[in-house]
Amino acid sequence: MVKRPHNFKAGKRGAHTPQRLKERANPTNTINHRIASYDVIQNGAKFALRGPTDDVCRELTHAYDFFNAELFDGDLPPCLITLQRYSRAYGYFSGKRFVDKARGRVTDELALHPTMIASRVIDKTLSTMVHEQAHIWQFHFSAYDSRRGVMRAYHDLEWGDKMESIGLMPSNTGEPGGKKTGRQMTHYIISNGAFDKACKKLLETGFQITWQENLSELRRRGKGRANKTPDLSKVRFTCPVCKSNAWARHTARLVCGEYKCGGPRMTAI
Repeated sequence: MVKRPHNFKAGKRGAHTPQRLKERANPTNTINHRIASYDVIQNGAKFALRGPTDDVCRELTHAYDFFNAELFDGDLPPCLITLQRYSRAYGYFSGKRFVDKARGRVTDELALHPTMIASRVIDKTLSTMVHEQAHIWQFHFSAYDSRRGVMRAYHDLEWGDKMESIGLMPSNTGEPGGKKTGRQMTHYIISNGAFDKACKKLLETGFQITWQENLSELRRRGKGRANKTPDLSKVRFTCPVCKSNAWARHTARLVCGEYKCGGPRMTAI
């Protein structure tokens, strides 16, 4: 028989068990046991750094640096990689999005959709990162002064040529034969191209993204619809008169229903 501690109170499950009392007596050991941590010393203070957040940051930063060296000759500057549930994109790039106010530094943002990471094969996930790295390249190194350092939603020929050179084919449908320029744009991996070879080289090292969104738990909670990956097979159509927008497959033929417009055909952007 296990003897209960003198201050055990019934009704509070586990609140005063011997294990919990031991943890309360030495909380530091408990934290180090629950989190696979390593200690960092900064200004004389010791704190645990290693955890799920650090795992994700370390792995994504490693992938960014690897493709920077393999496909961009190491020219790309560091950026802040985030996970964002932007509903209509697997990822996005935003130049000069974050600032270090103390030092006056600015950095770009490269965002990835967490559901995309969990639901797609890893080479396609990494190709999305490289897609956004091509935007970073154009933002900093465009041959055109008017485009350098300027955020542009339009995917132009310069960006498209860079994508092809690194082994990703621009396509608004994600399949061969799609438009290579436009506002809403995805891509497909060129077999045996530069990205395909570099990605295989990275994966051969055992690279993986450890923490991924728990899709089964989201479905159990009934949130699968809100967190599903975006449908990039749809493109935006705009009325040339009133500028109203609608989204449909690129093969659709849409007509504006606004009375004042007179029913013009909407154009795909």
